[in-house]
Amino acid sequence: MNSGNISWMRLVVVLVVLIVGIGLSSYGQRGSRTTFNYKKVDLNALPDRIGQWEYVHAQTFSPGIVAMLGTDAYTDRIYRSQREQEIELLISYYASMYEGKQFHSPKNCMLGSGWEVSEIGLINIGWHGKQLPINMMIVHKDALTLYVAYWVQGRGRIMATEIEERLYRVVDAFVRGRTDGAFVRITQAGNVEDRSRCLFELKSFAENAVQIVDLLLPE
Repeated sequence: MNSGNISWMRLVVVLVVLIVGIGLSSYGQRGSRTTFNYKKVDLNALPDRIGQWEYVHAQTFSPGIVAMLGTDAYTDRIYRSQREQEIELLISYYASMYEGKQFHSPKNCMLGSGWEVSEIGLINIGWHGKQLPINMMIVHKDALTLYVAYWVQGRGRIMATEIEERLYRVVDAFVRGRTDGAFVRITQAGNVEDRSRCLFELKSFAENAVQIVDLLLPE
């Protein structure tokens, strides 16, 4: 590739970044005026069984945590398998996302809470006949290891990266007048030697959960 083509590609990238930045700034200033008029999202309608996992109990956040998250609806549930393994499903729904009111990345939150990253990457899950990536992270603190998968879902999309979500947020805000969506996180505790099993179970649970979340969110 010659220098002229490289310069042209760099110019395109710069222009895209500038346009997205302007769009995010503009939406951030008028976000409260473009909140999607959504039907009431009932996250308590989640089934008591997801795949091989049975519902055990729900966890409740303090009012301070809910205010910090800025979520309009949430559920934090524990499911248990027949082998007595437990998995946590957290869903936070936002009727409108903009700067100052959006999901918090586990990478930032968990690192800020003293967790150390052992591995980070993507895993593919099946969704509407396609294989789409979601985030995967393995973190540890002292003797405890957590296997985490997470993504953003809504407006007919599955979005893994924060950049991808923000790009589509700008597009959907202007084209569809919507920036609603759900942040979904799945967490399972295990040992280092449990890596293969935990990642398999995360992937399997995520593939079931993503279909269920589809039914709970506005089309």
